[in-house]
Amino acid sequence: MSDASLPHIEDLTIARLVGPLSHSRGRAYAENGNVGDLEWDPATQTLRGEVRGTAPAPYRVTVKLLGANTGRITVRTAMCTCPVGINCKHAAAVLHASTARRRAADAANVSAEAAADAVRVAAAVATRRGRGRVAWARCSPRPHRRG
Repeated sequence: MSDASLPHIEDLTIARLVGPLSHSRGRAYAENGNVGDLEWDPATQTLRGEVRGTAPAPYRVTVKLLGANTGRITVRTAMCTCPVGINCKHAAAVLHASTARRRAADAANVSAEAAADAVRVAAAVATRRGRGRVAWARCSPRPHRRG
């Protein structure tokens, strides 16, 4: 699964789901790399992940979303194997990690597209120069010499 296919969940949506304290703790878990691999099933709109917490084994989180196909995402349920069980900081961590990985994948795609555009422009300029034409990419004309 590509990170570009992961859902992007708004910060406010996560905060409303778990509350302010679990929201900030979940964000810290995600930023510190406590979230392992994420699995996204677009057919069932289910996001799964594992979060390393205080227990020896990682907690397993399953989040069911609504509206992932339309872009207006809401969380239907967020279940975890931790003692809290639902709407916990581990669920927030999985949601934050999904959003962060999606943003990183989107940024990488934009960077790759920009690099490809730069290569195309450079090739076009080189081709035009090779035919003895003035390159259209020149920003300013050369100064005229007075004689």
